[in-house]
Amino acid sequence: MAQKKADLALVYDHRVLWVAALAAPVAWGGLYVAGHTFEPTSLIMFLFIYPIAEEIVFRGWIQGGLQRYLPLPGFFGISGQNLLTSAIFSAVHCFGQDLLWALMVFFPSLIFGALKDRYNSLIQPVIFHIIYNIGFWAVVAP
Repeated sequence: MAQKKADLALVYDHRVLWVAALAAPVAWGGLYVAGHTFEPTSLIMFLFIYPIAEEIVFRGWIQGGLQRYLPLPGFFGISGQNLLTSAIFSAVHCFGQDLLWALMVFFPSLIFGALKDRYNSLIQPVIFHIIYNIGFWAVVAP
């Protein structure tokens, strides 16, 4: 019985990662439509520094704090803390970005939050955030 549960957990783990990976092109397309461009000097910040800092703040401090101190109902398998954190993440992107860009980052944020919920670690959200940013840069920069 324990082996069957372990096998099911492994399948679930892979399913979450595949959904995250397959959702990336959808996010890139939406952000491309929003018309975001990059200055060469901001590339390292966009690709590496921002994802690490944003995941520490949003998934580590905000989502982690909400999980500890504010029980919220979830919807469709997404925790309430993830939904609220993603809404805040999207709202913060309104500063310095256009509205469509800010709205489009809501969906990858849900994936990063689901990874935080599933693994209770910041490693997976940071890695996927970096992958999303690299992929988006590769689509938009050329």
